[in-house]
Amino acid sequence: MYGRKKQGSRGMAYLRGSPSYVWSTGCILGRGATATVYQGVNKKTGDLVAVKTFNKISLDRPLNVQMREFDVLKKVNHENIVKLIAIEEDLESASKILVMELCTGGSLFSILDDPLNSYGLEEEEFLLVLKDLTAGMKHLRDNSVIHRDLKPGNIMKYVAEDGRSIYKLTDFGAARELEEDQQFMSLYGTEEYLHPAMYERAVLRKHGDQRFSSNVDLWSIGVTLYHVATGNLPFRPYGGRRNREVMHYITTKKDSGVISGVQRDHTTSSIEWSRDLPKSCLLSTGLQKLLVPILAGLMECDSAKMWSFDKFFNETTKILSAKRVHVFYVNECREFVLYLHNNSLHKPAKLASDITEHVFKQSGVLGKNQLVFFENLLFDQYIAGASSGSSSGAASVPETNISHPVFLFNRELCDVSVSASLSSQELENGFKYPDFNQAVVLDEDAATAKIWCSVSHAIKRQVERLSRAHAHLSVAPLQLAQHLETLIGQLRRHVLTAQLHSCALERQLALISRSERHIADLRPLVPTPCAELDKIHALIQQRQQNVVAVSESLKRADQETSALETKVVGGQPLYRIWKVRKAECGSVIGYDETAATYVNKIRENWQALARDKMAKTLSYHDEQFHVLEKHKMQQTSVRLMSLLQDRSLTTTTRLAQAFHTWYREALPYLRQATQLGLVVESFGNASQWHAQAAKTEDEFDQLVSQFVNVLKARFPDEALSNGSPPNGTMITADGYCSRSRVSRTLLIELQELKRQQHEILQIVEDSQEIMCRVMNIPPSTSNASAES
Repeated sequence: MYGRKKQGSRGMAYLRGSPSYVWSTGCILGRGATATVYQGVNKKTGDLVAVKTFNKISLDRPLNVQMREFDVLKKVNHENIVKLIAIEEDLESASKILVMELCTGGSLFSILDDPLNSYGLEEEEFLLVLKDLTAGMKHLRDNSVIHRDLKPGNIMKYVAEDGRSIYKLTDFGAARELEEDQQFMSLYGTEEYLHPAMYERAVLRKHGDQRFSSNVDLWSIGVTLYHVATGNLPFRPYGGRRNREVMHYITTKKDSGVISGVQRDHTTSSIEWSRDLPKSCLLSTGLQKLLVPILAGLMECDSAKMWSFDKFFNETTKILSAKRVHVFYVNECREFVLYLHNNSLHKPAKLASDITEHVFKQSGVLGKNQLVFFENLLFDQYIAGASSGSSSGAASVPETNISHPVFLFNRELCDVSVSASLSSQELENGFKYPDFNQAVVLDEDAATAKIWCSVSHAIKRQVERLSRAHAHLSVAPLQLAQHLETLIGQLRRHVLTAQLHSCALERQLALISRSERHIADLRPLVPTPCAELDKIHALIQQRQQNVVAVSESLKRADQETSALETKVVGGQPLYRIWKVRKAECGSVIGYDETAATYVNKIRENWQALARDKMAKTLSYHDEQFHVLEKHKMQQTSVRLMSLLQDRSLTTTTRLAQAFHTWYREALPYLRQATQLGLVVESFGNASQWHAQAAKTEDEFDQLVSQFVNVLKARFPDEALSNGSPPNGTMITADGYCSRSRVSRTLLIELQELKRQQHEILQIVEDSQEIMCRVMNIPPSTSNASAES
């Protein structure tokens, strides 16, 4: 192995102290225009602290200005503001020092400066920064304090004992108390984060008596958030901060709603304006759509259009309080995140509707074509089941994350492919390494190596993304196969239930038909034609035709359901086919770890070149090592790119193609089961069958009653008592029918009819009980429904 000694720090370091603390001047945490922050230690406890000492520029300021930072730090007390531990005097210079809690995570600027975050922070970390920054600023506003120098360099990362990361505001050297309606004229801040009006006065040195309000912090918040989200400043003139006139032009001439302006050459016509975050941003589309209006409202040079603190706090609270649902869109192998606000979480129906709408906006899949699963259940079923188990009945959104998402299928599209953003062409353009200078140019080599490191981290993220896509594609067919089996099982139960009800109706009609034949024996007793008897006959014929039609449909549905059971459920062919095809596609196990190893090696090369830059000059042997570091970086990057293109992307694409074939075969089963479900649904539910049976019984009973009234009218008691034959009395071979014979015949027929109607009612009740057993409904509920 070879190596070389790391360059030491330049200059002499020595110890300085105060009554309770000591620090080394060689251990610098940060340096500003008026002060330097060192890492120190408590003399008694050994606790590490941050010690802020002030230079001559600071001490030359008026005493009341010097004391502002002390007064502000004494006034504020919040988790997201660096805690003041003590104010002491330097034993050597007798000047005041500030002792504060030590934030070991470094500043947000140093975090963004790391090649890992060249394209901005990832979503989880960004939301943490947004939460802590908003909370810290709200505490300042509640205490009527403005910061006036807000930027990533003045936001520190504190790592708590439990491992949590907490971002804290620091450096209150420019801060002061200022009420909401007060203004100030003094100029503070850092150029890139300054409000345009302050930039004009402080940087361009243009005279004026313009006063400023606390809203200047809002502009700085907007620029800071953009920087955190993208890794770059929003407004970038050609040549950087030295091009001050163009910087002012960009910030003041941009249209309302524009959140970035980048000048590509010396002309103002080359400025690229944008109302959206760049494609390289790592935040999800869902979060970007919520964040962009906030950035546009904060970075508004027109004071009349600029947001207020209250609006900023309200809108960020909506984002932070939203329920996040991670979704994997199977057909495009694409991840996105839904942000559901609290008003969507009260009712399951409202939540399901909002999710459908959000999914459509981010995927383009129409609601009727969305098939959404979570843990092998349809998403709306999962929500309904979770809410039914809740005491409040409120809708419950499942806990998802990037590795455990909701699955989205397009039921009308069988194409499955890796997202276009991961195509070979995009990979070559988006992950192109710059060329190193053939000569040894320390500054240039260090800058180029840093870009190589940034690109390598981006490639590693894509490898990880492809690994997740591979994992999701591996289990996606299981979700669909399970749904198909469940759907077919439901079809079988519904068909069985419908068949039982159909049999009950057939029995009812058979009894009614028999009753009609008994009633027909009484036809000679009434005039011909008899409307009541005709209506009874027509009713029975109509009902018989309906039952025959339903029986035929049920027979076909039963046959189709059996065929689906054979193809999908029996032996689980879909599971077996997918298991074989997945095994043929290969695995991506170990790819993430391999990518991490390559990136760590490239980081080590970059750090070595960065140390060479700090050394300014190299010996002959050190130059040889310098060239070797560049060569090693190039070799490792070739292996990393090969891992992405030739292994990770190829394997995942192969799996996506296999799933495409499988999905194309499974989709017809899904469509057939869905169509069959609509057919079975048309048969109606149990209550509809019961209502139909009850309606038939009521109509038959009503018609029979009408017929009985006709008989009573034909045979009044007074006519039969005086022995004279009533008009229309039936004449037999023996003469007139006697009153007793007619009455006896009528009584027998009506008694038989009553008995048969009782049987009909019993059939209806029996069908209800059978339905309850099949559908697992408690009998008491069914009985109560029948009684009502």
